[in-house]
Amino acid sequence: MKNRDDSMEWIPLWIDKWIFGSTRIELQPDERSVWVDLMAVASKDNGYIRANPDTEYPPQQLAGLLCISEEL
Repeated sequence: MKNRDDSMEWIPLWIDKWIFGSTRIELQPDERSVWVDLMAVASKDNGYIRANPDTEYPPQQLAGLLCISEEL
């Protein structure tokens, strides 16, 4: 997570697309919340979701980070 761009303290979210787009129809509310959490995690590492540049998060660790079940 080095070389973090400190300007990424917000997540661009197109409001109309989020409220009226297909994601609302295709995903359940809990799945949509995970999607937003993943966007927040990715914003901490220039768009990547990983433990470090060479290692992805194990599912159990990522679930723990997001306070969700591994199944979700």
